[in-house]
Amino acid sequence: MDYQCILNCLSTYSIYILKSELIINENEVKKDDFIVIQDEEEIHINCKIKSKIFMITFPKKNFLQNTLETDLLQG
Repeated sequence: MDYQCILNCLSTYSIYILKSELIINENEVKKDDFIVIQDEEEIHINCKIKSKIFMITFPKKNFLQNTLETDLLQG
C-alpha cells in the first residue's frame, strides 16, 4: 500500500519502526530503525507488509535547542 503524508516544515518527526518492511521516500527501513525527519513538506510511504511505527512530533526549535543543551551539559 502507498501513502502520502503531509508534514509541517516547522516540526521534527521522530519515528521508531516497531514492525515493518517499509520504504519511506525511496529509503528502505526495517524493524528497530530510528528516523528523524525535518524540513520536509511530505513523505511517501510504501508498505510491503503490515507495519507498526511509533512517531513523536514536536516543534523543530525545541529539538535543536534540547540537543545543544544536552551536548553542553555533557561537555
